[in-house]
Amino acid sequence: METKGYKVDRSFQDFGTRFSGTESLQGKELRVDIVIRDDGFVERPKFYLPTFGNAVGILPHLDSYNNFCYSAPETLILDATRPGEAILLCRQIFLKELDKALSGRCSDEILDEFRFYWRGRSIATDIDSTYEGATSLHRWINEEYMVSLLTNNDRLKEFFANQHPREQGFKDYTTPAHVLKYSESAPFLKFQPDFRFLSDYLSWLKGFGGKLDDRVLEQMTSELGRSCPVFLNGTLGMYGLWPQGLPFKRKKGNEFKKPAVQKAAYQMFGSKIEVKRFFGRDIGDRYVYGRSLVRRATLEDKRICILGCGTIGSHLAKFSAQSGAGSGKNAELKLVDNQLHEPGNIGRHLLGHTALGISKSVALAKLLQGTYPGKNIQAVDRNAAEVFNGLGGYDLIIDATGDSTFSNGLNLFRKSQDQYPPVLFVWLEGLGAATQALLTLDNELACYRCLEPDFGERPRYSPLKAHKETYFESATCSDGAYIPYSVASSVMAAGLALEMMLDWAAGRPGKSLRTRLVDTDPQITKTVKDTSPSKHIRCPVCFPTS
Repeated sequence: METKGYKVDRSFQDFGTRFSGTESLQGKELRVDIVIRDDGFVERPKFYLPTFGNAVGILPHLDSYNNFCYSAPETLILDATRPGEAILLCRQIFLKELDKALSGRCSDEILDEFRFYWRGRSIATDIDSTYEGATSLHRWINEEYMVSLLTNNDRLKEFFANQHPREQGFKDYTTPAHVLKYSESAPFLKFQPDFRFLSDYLSWLKGFGGKLDDRVLEQMTSELGRSCPVFLNGTLGMYGLWPQGLPFKRKKGNEFKKPAVQKAAYQMFGSKIEVKRFFGRDIGDRYVYGRSLVRRATLEDKRICILGCGTIGSHLAKFSAQSGAGSGKNAELKLVDNQLHEPGNIGRHLLGHTALGISKSVALAKLLQGTYPGKNIQAVDRNAAEVFNGLGGYDLIIDATGDSTFSNGLNLFRKSQDQYPPVLFVWLEGLGAATQALLTLDNELACYRCLEPDFGERPRYSPLKAHKETYFESATCSDGAYIPYSVASSVMAAGLALEMMLDWAAGRPGKSLRTRLVDTDPQITKTVKDTSPSKHIRCPVCFPTS
C-alpha cells in the first residue's frame, strides 16, 4: 500500500491494521483510512472517509460512521493467501464506486438506502404503505432500553405489552400520532442528514408539493399542550418527525386555547425547536411472510385446517404460519387434535417439555400465537374424525395424521359429498425412509384409496424397494405403539406439504402426487417421479359396487 501513498498507523495495531492515505476523485482530495481486522478476509477490509462532511449532502453507501460500503459481502471473494492482491482489489472496487457516488450518478442507490441516511430511531410498525390517518405510538421503556411500536392493531399492541411487562421495570407510554402519505421520491434526494430544527424540515417538506409541510405542522400541533409525532408513509418507507416542544414554558392559565394558535407558535419558533427522527421497520404480515416468497403466492387470506398436530402436523403448522396462514381478511389456521403432548413426542415434535400434559392443538396454537402475533390461529381440542362435517367452509384441509385408517375415512367422507374442500394428505413411508403427499383437488384424478385399491398389496407408487408391513415399536397401552424415525423425516414431510400448499395457493397445483426420499440407500428406497395418477379401476371409493 506504500506504493499507493498509504502509511501504516502504528497506534491502531491492537485493533488490527490501519492504512491512512489520500485519494483524488472528482476534483476532491479525500482522506481514506483502510482498516483490516481479519487477516483471513472473512470480514472484508473497511474503507472510511473520516473527514467527509454532511454539509455537501448525502453520499451514497456512506453510513453514519463514515464507512463506505463498496461491495456486498457475498459478491466479493478474497484470497487470504495473497493479502496484498486482496487489499489492492478492494481499493480498486472502492475507488470505482466512490467515483460514481461523487459524480452524482447514484440517485437510485440513495433512494434505496435512504433509511440509513435518515439516521433515526427504529420503530416497529405493521401499518400498510397505503395508509393515511390517525394512529398511536406505543413505547415501553426501562433503565436499559426502549421499544417502540406504531400500530392500530390491539392484538399486536397486547403482544408487545406482554413481552415488556411492568414486573421487568418497563413503563408504557401511548402518544397520539398521525400518518401522512407521500407520492414523490425525488425530494428525498435533497434531504440533509444534519437537519436539526423544525424549520429545516418544513422547508424540505415544501418540495413534496400538496402543502405537505403545512399538513405535517397541522398534525404535529393538533393536540393542545403537546406536540405529536407525524410519519411520512410511502414507497420508500415510513419516516417520522417529532418536535420536542417550544423553547419556553407557558405560564399556568396561559396555555394555548386553539390548535391554530399553537401551530402558529411552532411555526414562529421553528428555528429553535429540535426534532427527533424515526423510521418504521415493517413487521406487517405482508412483508414478514411475503419477503421469503418473492414471486410466489403466500397463504395469506386463506382458511386452512390441519388435522393432526403430531410430529408432521406441528412442524407444518409452524411452516404454514411462516408462509402467511392465519393472516389477512377472514383468514384462519385451524389446528385439530385432542391427544396430549407426552414425553415420547418431544424427540421429533415442535413442542417441548413446557407443553407436557397439554392438548397438542391447544399448546401448539398458543406457541404460534405467541411467536407470530396478530394471526388468527384456532385450536380444536377434539378427535379429528369428529369434525369432518364442519370443514365445508375451508379453502384447504390437510391430513397430517399419518394414519392410513383415518386418511381412508376422510377420503371416503370427501368423496360422498357433493361439495367439499380439496384435501392434502401427507404421510411417511417405511421407518421415515420417504415421504409422500397427495392433493385431491381434481375429482377426475386418483383419490387417496386409488393409491392402494387392494389393502395388503403393494401400493401403486411406493418408494420402498420391498413392500413390508409397517413396523411398530411396542409400548404400553397408555402410550400406544409407535413407528420409530427421526425428526428429519417429520420436517421433510412438512416441507413437502408446504411446497404443495404454496403451489395450490398460486393457482398452479402441479403434480398431485409427490415423493421425497429421506433415506437414499438404493437397497431401501427408489425414486418415484412426481405424477398426477389417474383413478384406479379397482378403487372401491371411486367405483363402488353394489
